Amino acid sequence: MNIKLPNNELGAALLFLGCLAVVFGPSVVVYFVSSFFVPTWVSIVLATMTVLANCLFAIKITKN
Repeated sequence: MNIKLPNNELGAALLFLGCLAVVFGPSVVVYFVSSFFVPTWVSIVLATMTVLANCLFAIKITKN
């Protein structure tokens, strides 16, 4: 996958925030939804697993 990197600070900041949203956004949703049905520690484990899965997926799709 070819990604064109930004050449200014604003572009770099937006790229960084976008990466954070992609990696941590779904885990926040998983945490809040699962907190209604399971104990808190299970919600934390599920959210952590979601973050790890997103990181591994991001590494996989950006490798050539």
